[in-house]
Amino acid sequence: TTALEAMIFNKPVILETQYWWHPHETRRNVMGWYWNVLESYKCVDRSKKYGELFQYVKENLENPNKNMEGRAHIVKDFFTGVQGDSCLLAFKEIKEFLG
Repeated sequence: TTALEAMIFNKPVILETQYWWHPHETRRNVMGWYWNVLESYKCVDRSKKYGELFQYVKENLENPNKNMEGRAHIVKDFFTGVQGDSCLLAFKEIKEFLG
């Protein structure tokens, strides 16, 4: 979810997946699907082998707008109702509930 939140706020996202493994096949399949969707939008850099993570961190620090169009596209397709006021709205509901 951290990666998705970063994309909503138009921040660079790097996935480090080279050491990731899960014993349950369902979990591996879900994460594989998730990574493939993010890669298909060209909105993230995915470190799959040693050394790539450092390269991607350097590139994104030098150019935070890298993959910006892909991030905007995935946010539009999946998060069309994001308005950025969730904390304010939650506070309002709590305040009204408490009277």
